[in-house]
Amino acid sequence: SNNDVSMWEEMDTAAKLHKLISGDQKTLPAETALEMATIRGEQEQIDAQVSAQALRIAQAVESAAERIEDITQKMNADERRAREAESENEKP
Repeated sequence: SNNDVSMWEEMDTAAKLHKLISGDQKTLPAETALEMATIRGEQEQIDAQVSAQALRIAQAVESAAERIEDITQKMNADERRAREAESENEKP
């Protein structure tokens, strides 16, 4: 790895590699290479960030649902015990 990264050289290398591997000179035109390095590359980064955010939200919702379920079960158990205690007090 080096710190001498040139976006132009990277785009050129990517286009040449695609052409070499496919054997087709039209595989990755310059316009597409530029788009990948700019617009599409930025969009993919945004998409990845949105996906990560959505995953964190889904995990938080799942965790909250589990806590609500636990609380609901405890409340139901408390109500059941209160009813049982009340019926015991009503017995002669």
